[in-house]
Amino acid sequence: VHQGHMLLIPVQHSSQGALKDPVAAQEIEELKVKLRNHASVNYDADLFVFERAIQTRGGYHAHVQCIPVERNLGLKLQATMLAQARKLGLDLREITSDVGLQAILSNDDEANEEGYFYVEVPTVGGSFNRFLYKATPNGPRNKKTSFVPLQLGREILAAVLEKPDLAHWKSCELDQTKEAELAAEFRAAFASQDGE
Repeated sequence: VHQGHMLLIPVQHSSQGALKDPVAAQEIEELKVKLRNHASVNYDADLFVFERAIQTRGGYHAHVQCIPVERNLGLKLQATMLAQARKLGLDLREITSDVGLQAILSNDDEANEEGYFYVEVPTVGGSFNRFLYKATPNGPRNKKTSFVPLQLGREILAAVLEKPDLAHWKSCELDQTKEAELAAEFRAAFASQDGE
């Protein structure tokens, strides 16, 4: 989606979600802080973050997507996200407390097995609003309600940017040489920012 688009992927995969896993969550939170700074300094951008931690037929892939977005795009992202959630019948709620996601999900045994969709939408001055949909075992299992599309985070961003081709990862694949070049550029910029 963007040259600074990062997937945070825990080494140890689990079926509970990267942001819920007690070992991975702390490191991911630290990385998100660094990525927000990196996006701001290197791309003059904010950071849109999401994780779809819901089992699919093909298995479970724990990864948190962090995508630099144009500054002041947050309100449009949030409005589009909430409109799409309503269409899908998702009860996507804003998290207004300072409680961490791990604590929120740990207090709800019903959602533990079914997963969640979590989003951080950038606001002014490097802040962000947090939203969470918790899947429930007794919720409807049809494609009209309470279904979280596999590419929902990307679909939201694609709609806001008016670039429908960005909605699916396969349309964003690059050749191996270009991928290696972008990865080397990112590593160099990220390391210099971190003082390494």
